[in-house]
Amino acid sequence: MKISKALIIKAFKKLTDMSSFKYVKEYHTKGEKPLKAIPTYFDSLWCKLRYGFATNEYFYFDLYNKTGRARRSFVSSAEVFFIVSKINKGMNYPFDQKFNTYIEFEPFYRRKAVSLTLPEGSAQLMAFARKHSGFILKPLSLSQGRGICFWRQDMDDAENVLTKICETSMGGVIVEELIQQDEGMASFHPSSINTIRYTVDYQDGYVDKIYAMIRIGAGNSQVDNTSAGGICAAIDLDTGIIVSKGFRRDGSQYICHPDSGKQILGTKIPKWEELNETIEKIRPKDGPTHFIGWDMALSKDGWCIVEGNWLPAIIGVQASSGEGYRSALMRAKKNAKKK
Repeated sequence: MKISKALIIKAFKKLTDMSSFKYVKEYHTKGEKPLKAIPTYFDSLWCKLRYGFATNEYFYFDLYNKTGRARRSFVSSAEVFFIVSKINKGMNYPFDQKFNTYIEFEPFYRRKAVSLTLPEGSAQLMAFARKHSGFILKPLSLSQGRGICFWRQDMDDAENVLTKICETSMGGVIVEELIQQDEGMASFHPSSINTIRYTVDYQDGYVDKIYAMIRIGAGNSQVDNTSAGGICAAIDLDTGIIVSKGFRRDGSQYICHPDSGKQILGTKIPKWEELNETIEKIRPKDGPTHFIGWDMALSKDGWCIVEGNWLPAIIGVQASSGEGYRSALMRAKKNAKKK
């Protein structure tokens, strides 16, 4: 069978992901020492084949400035999936569905929530809206802030907005009472609920704290997800002080928030000691899922769960801190084998 030249080129493009040139074009002129586009592209390809890093991770982690040993200290998103799956023994309950998480850890949510199916459950949604000043609606099957919508009684044309939500939202959703955010966390970006992603590995008798980072909304966004243009920064686990600049997925870094002007680097998270105590108390029931990334918000009543993640992303904390987290994941993997 004769293989055509066109087929070879097509296979090569698929292997090398020619969209990588987009990142090379964006990044090779940045910094004090601009990168050479062609050598940088082939080095990013080598990192993809040798270590599994996507091209965006190559630039997020500044791998072009690092030795092979330093590169190996970082973990790609693809590898995180396999490592965490082994740690949790392939199980993700109750984090497979948002309402299951709420049921198991309800006391730590500090707010009411219901699960329903739309449009069939429109009457139930209307009843929930009448009891509370506002709500956030999240599709049960989506993540990264997709499909979320907000409603408040004091918003313009509130009744029509509520009707439209009932008519356009489809499938299973969780509807939660809005969090009344503490002023200390709101000061970073008042229009979004700014959270702490606190990833831990619950072991028998102790909690192994893997990493913590703050996630902050930006622009007109009401969510803090980096996939929606949000900013993240690494936090020292002992002191609660933000130890890195804010990082955004376009590669931008910030000492102060670009909208609010609030300083990010060097600021201490309010009530950090209370958060550590809460993380110690939130223990999953006996089961295989013990490596968890908690999204925690500081409400006026104290720290509360926003969501729990059985596969917490690790790009943000590595990119913002400039440090790899392979050793921490390997420690958790080793501990999982003892169970």
